[in-house]
Amino acid sequence: MSLANYRFYCLKRDDHITNVQVVACENSQAVERTARELLNREIAAEAIEVWERDHRICRVERIKAAS
Repeated sequence: MSLANYRFYCLKRDDHITNVQVVACENSQAVERTARELLNREIAAEAIEVWERDHRICRVERIKAAS
């Protein structure tokens, strides 16, 4: 099992970066799970983008309540 380092960017509504964390994950399921967990902890974040070097892996957005 090999781990890769991913950068998790916490983004505000205007995609302004508020925080960055580097986390080692073993596969794409772990990457997405970590992004969702981080989004749940980061109250001010509207989305989390995950990057591996210069490739965007995924973007997880907060579910907005219907108005």
